[in-house]
Amino acid sequence: MIEYYIYFSSLSNNLKHLSKPIIKRNVDKTISIGYKSYNDGIYSFTYDNICSFKNSIGDQDVYELYYVQAPLLYATYGNLFEKINAYHSGIVLYNKNGGPNITIDYYAIPSFEATLFPKSIIKNSQGNYDLSWDTYGLIEVSNYINETYWNKRQLIMYDLSGTQIKQYLCWVPIYNKTHTFYNLFNIESDSLSISNNNNNNNNNNNNNNNNNNNNNNNNNNNNNNNNNNNNNNSSENKIIYKNSSTCDDFVWESFDVLYKLGGTIASVQSDPQRDDIKLFISNGEIKIVDYNNPIKRNQIATFYNELKDFANLGKNKTALEIFHELITFFNGYFYCYIDNEYYEMKLSKQNPISFTYLPSPIPIGKRNFNEIKKLGFCK
Repeated sequence: MIEYYIYFSSLSNNLKHLSKPIIKRNVDKTISIGYKSYNDGIYSFTYDNICSFKNSIGDQDVYELYYVQAPLLYATYGNLFEKINAYHSGIVLYNKNGGPNITIDYYAIPSFEATLFPKSIIKNSQGNYDLSWDTYGLIEVSNYINETYWNKRQLIMYDLSGTQIKQYLCWVPIYNKTHTFYNLFNIESDSLSISNNNNNNNNNNNNNNNNNNNNNNNNNNNNNNNNNNNNNNSSENKIIYKNSSTCDDFVWESFDVLYKLGGTIASVQSDPQRDDIKLFISNGEIKIVDYNNPIKRNQIATFYNELKDFANLGKNKTALEIFHELITFFNGYFYCYIDNEYYEMKLSKQNPISFTYLPSPIPIGKRNFNEIKKLGFCK
């Protein structure tokens, strides 16, 4: 497991930039943005005009696909976060016929910080709080590869035709339309809680069997074996409540789509590594909070105000240390803003969060082209 050393005191003041250089834009809730140039001849395309970019690609062009990574928050911290394997990721498509190269990635706008904290928390005339957010996830396609910025790369696929790349670019806006918010966290049940519940249930069964039939050793042995199996398989019984929506999630979905379109998987020694952040629920389920309830809304506002204050005091501590202290401070209760909803949950005290950078499988097996959704006007 990777422990992320995050200096929250400086981050809360300096997370005003994304992990990549971008052009400032005004973004509405439909994420409808026109392209703008970085430099002469270098353009970025987003959401509603990605389809127009594909017209510059020849059907017979041949592409290689690379998984690329850059240190998280590079614009502010340079290569600092590379030391702890915290990266922003994307896809680079090299045109072997001399046509346009392509960079494509999914990132948080207007800033990484905006995914964690509300834009404003204001007390209204009735004495209740109102919260507003300004955070979205945006896919950007560029006809330029910044070799300096993307300092890690790994070949994933080859022999992708221009036609297949065009089809992929028709799928991209669908993904962005269904992933309009950047969400850092996977939210799952805590395996320890499930294991304990299974053990308790099996222990009760053992006691019942012992009371009802003291001489039936075989039944006891079977129940003991069940205990062991439940311990070994507790991770398989995890409940996933919410999935993250990050740059890495987009990259792996892209791998899947391009594989289904016919991409040839390159021979690799190991699967590519990616970052993953999980929140673990100790018991019960996450609940959608009624934002129209002023009591609940005030609780949410208090949580985020205290969270900001707490982050400013967290200098020189690891993110894991800070989260463990947060769980104690908030008595396990935690709020997340995901897809225009507030979620209330009680996190595990023993294992509230994990930060990992581990290999993740790339697609194999049968391909089903018909599973891919494409925009009707983008053909």
